[in-house]
Amino acid sequence: MDVLVTDHRPSGATVVTPVGQLDIDTGSRLRATFDELRARSVVRVVVDLGELTYCDSSGLSALVLARNYCTDAGGYLRLAVLSPFVLTLLTDLGIARTVPIYRSVGAACVGDLDALIAVASRQSPWLVPNQARRRANSRANSDHAGRAVYGRRPVAPARSLQTAVWTRSA
Repeated sequence: MDVLVTDHRPSGATVVTPVGQLDIDTGSRLRATFDELRARSVVRVVVDLGELTYCDSSGLSALVLARNYCTDAGGYLRLAVLSPFVLTLLTDLGIARTVPIYRSVGAACVGDLDALIAVASRQSPWLVPNQARRRANSRANSDHAGRAVYGRRPVAPARSLQTAVWTRSA
């Protein structure tokens, strides 16, 4: 995999273009590119995913880490996606909910809202925030006294100083 880095003069954004397959073997190159940009204090980044043929979780984690750095530093990370495969991947895994995705690199560089791709409404159970998921599960699995119920018998927690251990009550 090659990673091309160019500057988009009118907007001041830096365009990063991974070419080929982005997997566990090549994800380190993309991370190294983002580390170099961080060292140069580049906080406005557009990632052109149009040349990407394959992407796995290591590549997606590099994108999420770069997005976190850019937004924490007051900038942005935007994605330009031309491939239906990559768009489906980003949507299904919930990355499209946190990173804006545009139809073209030029639109992403200037932040053109007309070219912003609408995120599909398909929801994955992995997208529910952990706290909300825990609250929903605790309401569904408790009796009126707030004790956890699995089947018909309530389960009472027994606590230890080191770890929480769950035991069944009689």
